[in-house]
Amino acid sequence: MNWQDQRVSKVVRLLLGIAFVGATALSAAPVVKFSDVVSIDDLTAEIPVAIVEIERSLVSEESFEKSAAKSRRLAVQVAIFAQALTEHDQDSSLKSRGPAIRDAAMQFAQTRSYQDARSRFELLKGYADGASSTIAKIEYDWSQLGSPRLLMDAMRDRSDLIRKGLRRPKEPVLESRQAAMMAVLALAIDEQANRWKNAEERPLWHLASRDLQRSLTQTAHAIRSQNGSAAMEHFTAAHAACDRCHENFKR
Repeated sequence: MNWQDQRVSKVVRLLLGIAFVGATALSAAPVVKFSDVVSIDDLTAEIPVAIVEIERSLVSEESFEKSAAKSRRLAVQVAIFAQALTEHDQDSSLKSRGPAIRDAAMQFAQTRSYQDARSRFELLKGYADGASSTIAKIEYDWSQLGSPRLLMDAMRDRSDLIRKGLRRPKEPVLESRQAAMMAVLALAIDEQANRWKNAEERPLWHLASRDLQRSLTQTAHAIRSQNGSAAMEHFTAAHAACDRCHENFKR
């Protein structure tokens, strides 16, 4: 492809992206049907699992210091999953507590001391276990649910687990949930487009992140149905979407 063809190709992608984003720009939250991205059962199952993992880091001050970055990263993921649960078009027993879990998780993610982490974790665990709150709002700006760097690190953590599962599948339900949670994280990544200074190139970010989400959702379905070749194909497509975004924006 010569430079003229490359330029035309980029213009076409920009125009397609602008048309796509134009339909979604009026909302601060991803304009999707959440059941097309992730099942509410997966969200309901994953939130307590992530909270238990955070709790393991709080056994002692030493363990917290060793895993503080990871536990904060997990807390941000809990907040994202709780917001997805809150906005999901299906219902679950945990859904009504989604906003309170989200806020408590975000507060935990901002902790720096062990004592603060312990007290804020108790609040988070309380909401997950059944405590109610009438203060937390349902609406939340998805672009504020974590920084691009933190979200990319969270994606990397789960991507490594999926690779292991694809090499040696053991528990398809649990392994597929890793891909499903990555699809939700892709929605939060999509909302980071406005951080990019050149507004004309933001549609490329949206195109890549939505391709990423769709490929990861398809990966989750393929893993759960134990279709290894399809899972690998969709997971490879997800990484291609990541690479395309990095090529355009990691400068």
